[in-house]
Amino acid sequence: RWQSALAARLLALRSEAGTRHLWALATRLSAGMLTGTYEGGTLFQGLRLRDVVFASGATRVTVDRIDSSWNTAWSARRWHVAWLRIGKVDMQLGPSEPSTTPAKMPNSLELPLAIDVDVLTLERLTLRTSPARTAQPMVFSGLAGALHSDGQRHRVVVDRLETPYGKLAANAQIAAKAPFALSAQALLEASWQKEAFAISADAQGSLEALRAELEANGERIRARATADVTPFGKVPFTHLLVDGERINPRLFSPSRRRRT
Repeated sequence: RWQSALAARLLALRSEAGTRHLWALATRLSAGMLTGTYEGGTLFQGLRLRDVVFASGATRVTVDRIDSSWNTAWSARRWHVAWLRIGKVDMQLGPSEPSTTPAKMPNSLELPLAIDVDVLTLERLTLRTSPARTAQPMVFSGLAGALHSDGQRHRVVVDRLETPYGKLAANAQIAAKAPFALSAQALLEASWQKEAFAISADAQGSLEALRAELEANGERIRARATADVTPFGKVPFTHLLVDGERINPRLFSPSRRRRT
């Protein structure tokens, strides 16, 4: 009997009526931490949600729109997301206590199933880390990217993202088992007071030891840097070399846009 009851409940979640009931139950059991409007979709094929709010203590996240389409093949241990489109997100983070504990290498980054997100978009993210209303938030917009993982190796692609520092494109791959082999490339294009510049970065190695190379070029800037980075070591890097000329430090300040 319990097998029949479980099968009936899983079948109900494939319908909009069943998924609507599950969403209502989740918001009710959250004791006010989660609210939002369910507009359609199913747990097995993708959801459409509006005005989602998660609040816990001083942390509050609001999302005006989530549209998704996916297919879950549990027998093949695969979750295929055709698209995940997120609208405007406002994120207020609560204060965190300073930690004196050094960061530790993760034991594993393995996933229990393969995940493919073919299209990932985010219209706008407004991030606030200070409770003061006058504090300037960080704003990210126009994200277009993708995510692919077979459970053992993960790949992230950012085709474009507007950041407080400029327009970013990047891709990165990391293995799920220690020492977590990693490779990443990124390009940042920006300008300040009509002075255009671009920064390209390349990182190869692992989370134990990473060789990073960075090059900056512009109308009035030329610089190159290499570093042997140890993210979980006693020191953040063991070697650093910077060579450049006519470097204006204000180019790399996110507040520069407010002075243009």
